[in-house]
Amino acid sequence: MPLEAVPPSDLGHKRPWDQRRSDLQAVEGVQEIVEIFQDEMLTHIYRRQGDRRTFAWIAGANAVMELPGVGISGPAGGVA
Repeated sequence: MPLEAVPPSDLGHKRPWDQRRSDLQAVEGVQEIVEIFQDEMLTHIYRRQGDRRTFAWIAGANAVMELPGVGISGPAGGVA
């Protein structure tokens, strides 16, 4: 499962960021892509479920990110 921390500098240039995600989604074995934003309490999770893809966002200081595929649970974002 790719796990990527998104630096604030990438937020202004979404094309490379979106391209990386698209490239990863094209890999058959990739089931989850997790993007953790470094400068805010925010995480995006893209999951493959059969032929579908789902998207979830988790935000807030008390939010918890659950990744059952790898048995991880923890804080959902960077620093406030």
